[in-house]
Amino acid sequence: MLAYDSGARGTSTALVVPAGSPIRTVADLKGKKVATVKGSIGHFLLLRLLEDAHVPAKDVQVVFLDPGSTRGALQSGSVDAWATWSPYIGLVTLHDHGRVVKDASGVLEGVGFFAASDKAIAGKSAILSDFLVRLSRAQAWARAHPAQYGAAISKETGLPLDVATALASQFAGHAEPMGPDLVRREYATLETFRKAGVIESTPDIDHAFAPQFTQAALAAAAQPGS
Repeated sequence: MLAYDSGARGTSTALVVPAGSPIRTVADLKGKKVATVKGSIGHFLLLRLLEDAHVPAKDVQVVFLDPGSTRGALQSGSVDAWATWSPYIGLVTLHDHGRVVKDASGVLEGVGFFAASDKAIAGKSAILSDFLVRLSRAQAWARAHPAQYGAAISKETGLPLDVATALASQFAGHAEPMGPDLVRREYATLETFRKAGVIESTPDIDHAFAPQFTQAALAAAAQPGS
């Protein structure tokens, strides 16, 4: 329904390791256990990092775990590394004394999507458009007030303030125009998962986008609220 650029430029997704880990490069993952969520952005990053480092995926044992379980597994040594996203990156690096081996800078562009069913788009177009306009204004405010946004995230989620502040700096996104290049990039993501056997075939997504919502959201982003 709407594409948005998080503004993180890849820093909100990363491969992290615990304190004292001997893993320094992606090549060091050979023979190691790496946790992630199947089909997630963390999984995609892991596949791309292995490909770019010319490390065969079969040489790494991928362990599919939910984030809540993975933090404990990383601390106990049950897994050697974690391909994940914020705020978990902040929890590992700021509170568990772990570190980032490599983030998604230059690999991922930080584009995400808000989705709605065809039925909702057809029957509730005005409501959805109003929501996205309000969301774009809120995001514009968040970009201009990162400290206040971080404090609000911390209050609502219970995240430590430093982790929430780091998260705020990465996720005050803005609407992004939908066009052929964006669709091409999403096909490339799906093809990566197909080659890894996560999906059996690459689905047709040519009609999966609704660019009619974008213009109003882009205009609203230029008018941040107080």
